[in-house]
Amino acid sequence: MGWSVTPATEAKPVVSVVFDGYLNAEEGAASASAFRAAFQGQPLAVVWDVTKMSGFDSGARSAWAEAVWPIRGQISRLRIVGARGVVRIGATFLALLLGKPYEFADADQGSASDQAS
Repeated sequence: MGWSVTPATEAKPVVSVVFDGYLNAEEGAASASAFRAAFQGQPLAVVWDVTKMSGFDSGARSAWAEAVWPIRGQISRLRIVGARGVVRIGATFLALLLGKPYEFADADQGSASDQAS
């Protein structure tokens, strides 16, 4: 499994996360922690690129739910790129938990480097 979190910059106020492969519980906790650390109090857009993600452990989903809940007020909107199957279900769960505007985009409609719209 691979993942990366790209923090927002002044020029691009978007936190981007890219996942590749299967997200186990340990990597889920590490990636969720890195995602949470990318927020410094200001509302930011978020892009999750799950185009190459094949699935996730229930422990990874739990770690993400615990990580996003305290910072939900710092997330202005969410764009989920390339979600399908069980990954789309998990992303929908987290998006609904956030209670923020969200959208799904096909992989050819934008990557994690694109701004959330």
